[in-house]
Amino acid sequence: MAIIKIHPQSNPQNTQMVEGMKSVQLEQASNIALNLKASDISTFTKQGVNLLINLVNGETIIVNNFFQAWGDGAHSQLYLGNDGSLELVQFEDSVDGVLSVTNYANQIITPQNSGLIFLEDASASLNANTIATPFVETMGVTAALAGGVIAASGASGAASLPAISYTITAALGPITDQGVGSRVLVYDANANLLGEAVFNENMNFWSFTDTSRYTGVVTFVLEDLDADPDYRDEATGDLLDISGTLIAAVSVDGNIQEIDVTISPVTTLAANEAGINLDAGGIPSNIPTNAHVEAANKAITKLFDLNAGIGLTQQSVDFTIDGSGNDTSS
Repeated sequence: MAIIKIHPQSNPQNTQMVEGMKSVQLEQASNIALNLKASDISTFTKQGVNLLINLVNGETIIVNNFFQAWGDGAHSQLYLGNDGSLELVQFEDSVDGVLSVTNYANQIITPQNSGLIFLEDASASLNANTIATPFVETMGVTAALAGGVIAASGASGAASLPAISYTITAALGPITDQGVGSRVLVYDANANLLGEAVFNENMNFWSFTDTSRYTGVVTFVLEDLDADPDYRDEATGDLLDISGTLIAAVSVDGNIQEIDVTISPVTTLAANEAGINLDAGGIPSNIPTNAHVEAANKAITKLFDLNAGIGLTQQSVDFTIDGSGNDTSS
């Protein structure tokens, strides 16, 4: 059964994943990925601005508005992302509507495009959390999130036990604006706000103490609130703006009272792979179970060949400069 990922080019963090749909509707220029190989596809057909993907098994997937020329001149692109690989499908002009493929171009996996790949390790456990989105239209019926997934995600622990303390670091570079232009919000598995972390300008991290001792999936959202520089690039020394929102999802069982959390584009990718996205208000949605979060974090750790003995969201960050650009490596 084909799984489709829709990756809006203007908002790559809002990758959506759907399964078993025969038709998807694009509302903007997007990158589309299928968990298929070239050998699974019989032909491609252009029908007006729509792309018909005719599979060897006789099924057809319709991507409505795929060939639409959007106002900014951007065009949608099609990828095949099977078992950790990613290929860009490059078309020639159609003959009687049938498109020829000039090349299946292998792509280097980066944090920017890796949200389009399909990871064999995580795909089976993520299927139960496949979601329907406004992009999806099929036979006039919109699929719903599998019942009971979110409700089973977490529960509060006993208040008499010690609070759970979190230390949150952005794996970008040392934060420079003393936290004024950015913030970290902490949510439980039902998207209830647990609180806002406090920035420590001397230690360059945020801290959050959860006296409710919530256990389950905890989602950390790093928001950039202005266009001012937020961090200093260690390689160039330049001041840069985060220009977006980063996410990290952690499975908390309550056995550890002090938890380090790293937020980065890679942890954002893992959160998206687990199914987590942000709604229009910046609040996490489609938060899955602990098992889905753990599977996605492990899969992304393996993909980028990170230290498998350390959780993805606990990978250490040792800055070589401070927010002013001073060398701190010695």
